[in-house]
Amino acid sequence: MKHPAVEGTKGQMAGRFIVGPDDREWRASSGPGLGMVVPHEGIWRQRPSLHFEASSEEGIRLMSQGQPLFWMRIHFRWSCCGVLRGPARPPFPWALAPIQATQARGVPHESGSRSWWESWTWHFARELEAATATVLHSGRWSLHPLRVVPEERAQLNSPPGNGPGYPPASPYALETALRFDPFWVERWSWSSSDAQLWPEAKMGAVLALREPSRPDASRVKAWRKHVRDGTLPPALLLYMELPEKWLVVDGHDRIHAALLEGAMPPLLGLWPVITHPTRFEHDNPRSGGTSPGAITRAWPIQKSDWQASVLRSHPRRPDGVTAEDWEGFVGDWAWARGN
Repeated sequence: MKHPAVEGTKGQMAGRFIVGPDDREWRASSGPGLGMVVPHEGIWRQRPSLHFEASSEEGIRLMSQGQPLFWMRIHFRWSCCGVLRGPARPPFPWALAPIQATQARGVPHESGSRSWWESWTWHFARELEAATATVLHSGRWSLHPLRVVPEERAQLNSPPGNGPGYPPASPYALETALRFDPFWVERWSWSSSDAQLWPEAKMGAVLALREPSRPDASRVKAWRKHVRDGTLPPALLLYMELPEKWLVVDGHDRIHAALLEGAMPPLLGLWPVITHPTRFEHDNPRSGGTSPGAITRAWPIQKSDWQASVLRSHPRRPDGVTAEDWEGFVGDWAWARGN
C-alpha cells in the first residue's frame, strides 16, 4: 500500500520528505508507526532548532536556537549523571502548531484504535515537516505509538555497548515529566537491589523541556475534559540515546491533564534510526542480518565551551546544590578522571 509523500512547502525546504509505514517491531512501540526519510538538502542539512551538542568527557548540551535548555554530564564509569537546567523561557521555537479542540474531536475513530493512532501519527508527521523551527535533520526517522511500562519493569541504566544504535527504551514514570528541578545528580546503579535509585535513573525516564503549567491553567483544564471524553491527542516525545531518556517535545499540558485525571496519556515516540549488522539478542532472525537502532546526532563542542556556557548561565552555585556535586559537575572535571 502506497502512502503519500509529504512535500516540502517552504522554498529552501523543497524536496521530498518521504513518509511510509514502519512495521518493524520496536520494543518501545505499542503498534505500527511511520518511517520518515528527511532529505539531505536545504535546511535539513543544518542543525535543527532543537539539537544536541557533545564534548569529550561525556558533556552534553541541548540547544534551541542559541538557548541552552539543559546541560548533562555523565561519569565515565557510568555510575552517576548530573543534569542542570537552562532558563527555558518562552517562546519555545521548536513548538509545533497548537492542536485545536475541533481537531482533537474530529478524528473519526475510537481513541486508542489502530485507525486513531494512524490518524494522529500522520498528523504529527505533517506537522514536523511543516514546522518553521524543525526538530528534524537529514536521515531516517521512526515515529511510533509508545508502550508505557510500570517502574518495576523499567531497565536499569547500563554503560553503552560497542558502538551506538540500540533500540529505544520504553517510557515509564511519567510523573517525572511534571518535575522541573534546576539541578540534580542521578546515582545510577546496575543492581536491582539498590533501593535508592532516582525515578529518572532508569532507562526510559521522561523529562520536560519547560516548567509545568499550573493545574488550574485554562489549557490544562481544557485538556482534562478531553481526557474524560476520550478525545485527548497524543503527546510527542523525542528519544535521547546516550542517557536513554525521553524528552517532551509537544504535549506537556496533555500529559499533565491526563495524570491529574488518573489516566495514562497516549504517547508518540520520535527517534533517528541507524541500521547495522545484527547484534541484539532480541533481533528478529528474519531481519536479513541487519538490526535497526535509535541514534542521537550531536554536534561537537569543546569541553571548555561546555563549561563556560554553564558558568555564564550559573555564575554561582545554585541554591540547594552541594559544593561537592557542583564541583564534580562543572569544576575540574574530576568525574571524568574517576576521582
